[in-house]
Amino acid sequence: DYDESRIVEVSLWTPGSSRLHRMLVNFTGATVKKGEPLFEVYSPDLIAAQGEYLAAIESLQNLQKQIKSENYQIKAINKINYEAAQRKLLDLGMTIEQIKELEKNKTPDKVTTIYSPVGGTIISKMANEGDWKSRGMSIYKIADLSNLWIRSEAYESDLIWIRYGQKVKFETDAYPGSFFYARVAFIYPFVNEETRTIQIRANVQNTDGKLKPGMFARAFVESEIDSSGNVI
Repeated sequence: DYDESRIVEVSLWTPGSSRLHRMLVNFTGATVKKGEPLFEVYSPDLIAAQGEYLAAIESLQNLQKQIKSENYQIKAINKINYEAAQRKLLDLGMTIEQIKELEKNKTPDKVTTIYSPVGGTIISKMANEGDWKSRGMSIYKIADLSNLWIRSEAYESDLIWIRYGQKVKFETDAYPGSFFYARVAFIYPFVNEETRTIQIRANVQNTDGKLKPGMFARAFVESEIDSSGNVI
């Protein structure tokens, strides 16, 4: 299964209603790198915020030319306005590099590219090109598949032999005869009343990408016993 702690949802940060101008990653299963462009968005609010930022820069530059260097209070106020306008653009999803390009061009961009905050695999795509979406609505769900969860079912009678941190050996139908190794990370605190089993979750490294979420696995735990018969 996916490691739930390594799943990230990419959502719109722009307020009001925004149009997905172009989807640069347009299907599930695609692999993306951190910082790779995901989609382009047309947002009237973001365009207006860019205009406010350019106006704040112009105001600060004009003020620096007009007032004397010792008038620190007025300079400080305008610098605060400039920094607030920049912070607003960052909060709306723009990057520092995009803001620097905006300063250079001195013209608001009609569409803005949104980049992936993480690297991973697109496991869900919740929007299409041309859709109008509101702030907070999810566009993609991205999972890092370099670490996965193995969910196993242990009978009640086996629970006495299982401990947190134990090594788990397992094989899959896809690679018969090949064994992988994981560590018990969590023992669920309830019993499945139909099967009389308890779910055991183990973490496994998957840097080579061989393991896929949804594969069926058979897992084994070999418990070490001390001289008193207790599990080490």
